[in-house]
Amino acid sequence: MNFIKSLQGLDEEQTEFREELWGGLVDHIRVENEKTVTVVFRGGIEITV
Repeated sequence: MNFIKSLQGLDEEQTEFREELWGGLVDHIRVENEKTVTVVFRGGIEITV
């Protein structure tokens, strides 16, 4: 769980994309159709866009 250590080490607002943090948070992305995808986070939260 290196990503947890990375998150704990953050001491300021993150304003740019960091691949190592994103990869640690996301479990998988499910493509429903041409216009809908669901991002599933490691904690079980799902966001459909």
